[in-house]
Amino acid sequence: MGGGAAGGGPRRPLLRALLARLALRSPAAGLVRGRHARYLQRLDRAFRENRWEDALRDAVQLGAPGGGDRQHWLALGLPARYTGALRATPGVAVVGGTSALSGLDVQQYLTDLYRAAAEALEREGRVDEAAFVLADLLHRPGEAVALLDRHGRTAQAAELAEGRELDPDLVVRLWWRAGERDRAVRAAHRRGAVALAVERLTATDPAAARGLRLAWWQHCRSAGDRIGAVEAVWPEEELRTSVVADLRDAVALGGPAQGRALAHLLALDVPAATVRLARAVIDGEERAGTGRRAALLTALSELPAADPVVDRELTTAAARAAVRDGGFGAPAGQGTDRARFDRLLARADLLAAADLARPVRPGRTGGRPLELTAADRPGTLPVLDAAYLDSGALLVACGQAGVRLLTPDGRTKARWDTPADRLVLADHGGNALVVADHGPVTGVSRLDLATRRLRPWTTLRSTATLGSYDGRQLIGVDGQGLVVLDTAADRPTVVWRELGGGSAQGDQRPAGPPSRTADRCSAVVLTRPRFGAGLTECWTWELPGWRLTARVALTDDELRSADAFVGLAALAGGGRLLTTADPGAGRTTLRWFGVPTPGPLIVDGLAVPPADTDGDDWALTVPAPGPGSAGLTVHAARRPTDSPLLTLHVPAAPPGPDGRPTPVGVRRHATTATYWHRSGRIVALAADDTTVLANVRVTAD
Repeated sequence: MGGGAAGGGPRRPLLRALLARLALRSPAAGLVRGRHARYLQRLDRAFRENRWEDALRDAVQLGAPGGGDRQHWLALGLPARYTGALRATPGVAVVGGTSALSGLDVQQYLTDLYRAAAEALEREGRVDEAAFVLADLLHRPGEAVALLDRHGRTAQAAELAEGRELDPDLVVRLWWRAGERDRAVRAAHRRGAVALAVERLTATDPAAARGLRLAWWQHCRSAGDRIGAVEAVWPEEELRTSVVADLRDAVALGGPAQGRALAHLLALDVPAATVRLARAVIDGEERAGTGRRAALLTALSELPAADPVVDRELTTAAARAAVRDGGFGAPAGQGTDRARFDRLLARADLLAAADLARPVRPGRTGGRPLELTAADRPGTLPVLDAAYLDSGALLVACGQAGVRLLTPDGRTKARWDTPADRLVLADHGGNALVVADHGPVTGVSRLDLATRRLRPWTTLRSTATLGSYDGRQLIGVDGQGLVVLDTAADRPTVVWRELGGGSAQGDQRPAGPPSRTADRCSAVVLTRPRFGAGLTECWTWELPGWRLTARVALTDDELRSADAFVGLAALAGGGRLLTTADPGAGRTTLRWFGVPTPGPLIVDGLAVPPADTDGDDWALTVPAPGPGSAGLTVHAARRPTDSPLLTLHVPAAPPGPDGRPTPVGVRRHATTATYWHRSGRIVALAADDTTVLANVRVTAD
């Protein structure tokens, strides 16, 4: 394309720009400007004579509006002749370097010339060339999409809109109208655009809007997201009875999903047993951290029960519970809590409501970090991974002993004999992947936590998976970089890739395991350019759309400490955790980069590498002091700090298969943190980091 991409690394175009500026201050400046002027004359003549092939291939791209975030290097050469197809490029088009004559007057002149050409090409029925002018020469992809769509090129318009990252709802609507319904749903999932796309389609094509709503319902169901499936179709009253099975499954999951599901069931006028369960949740002594009462109170404030008598009874009880609990849960603000409470009072018993004070949110409590000791002796089964679920149960991977679902006091509720080395838990808590490592081959099974059905899915080769996913799209690391797999497909299907060797900047690979939360993913990335020295950075993406939000070079301190690394980990929020050991002093230091922190954390003892992380949580394991001691001390928190929130002691911790101490693992799911050790001990803490939800040793039946 006109202007072309600057070859090599960023230093080469910078050098060319410097040489160009020097040349323009020399006697050769007149020759350069004359050459560019002759180029413009030839280009103008080709456009005005409608010699479209020559005109479009010799045309120079205009810079993106406002300059964007691209670097426009000053160049002396003329634009290279474009050799590709004369149609709008689906990916982000390359913006060529500026030239010695690319001032405002020339920009306006070329803009007018190109616009006139686009109109003439459209009149002649040359739609591809017209879209090329708008999207690639003028950098007006939105206008090119509209042009393609009005000429019946809907699929091409959708491809261009998606490649140029235009409004997500536009992309979804175009793919749906083009008949590419699976692609529309995938785009909606990746860009979070279902609600807006349905709303826009409702005004122009109600049947298509309903079809998209139903397709999204099925998408959520396939991901195990029961509440998401319900919310997909709930706005259409005639579709509500179709989600009763999803609601009953959500009740079985417990936690916030159960609370929301109960409110929806009450709105459908369900049996008395549901009313009794809802009342029990409202009035019960709920264990901190499960969140089902807060979710039920919130949902009741928005969804009246179908029976007015039941609605008055439950909203009265809910208003009292909100006063007792100090609001509707930590995530909401005071203004939101006030509005929810007012909605409950408007439907509650008038006499009872008159006597109620408003909820007062409890103040934050300080205090010393929690110090806790795990079970005093090892369990009889190994624990390789664990997660405290919303239902209050513990899901445990026990290697060749399979998978167990335990009560908080360690009793077995369910078991599966499939080997399990790792768990990949869905953010919504409706399902999990069970991973078994067999050398370079990894077996993956799907576990539905509502129905407790476990089914084999696939075998992956040379792909390391992260510990959580959105219920459908699984992030992994393979030989090419980051890969996203659709777990609802019958076989592994790649839906997205990041990094790899195809970049113009060179080969880009994760330098360590990425870290993920529901809305962020970060990784330390090593770039090996085709020219020049390598570059080590921390990249952060916004999920689910994989929009790159930060790309920060590691500091000199981080790079200088490479020889002393015990571990460098990327945290999901974009910070980095560097663990270094000082054998002489017998101490380990944790330092954070890229995020505010009051200072480093220094602990006695040489840590067991590496520190375990999940999202923004971390746990550093240090062998207990003393000759012959087999105990471990774990320092843990969920943010950068100079004082850990938890100090966990694991007594009598035998070494791993290699004879060395094994670190304690950490997992953050919803609001709870779970810590486990291979010796069969599990500890779970609530969101307040002080309430112990479980402290068990895992034993065989």
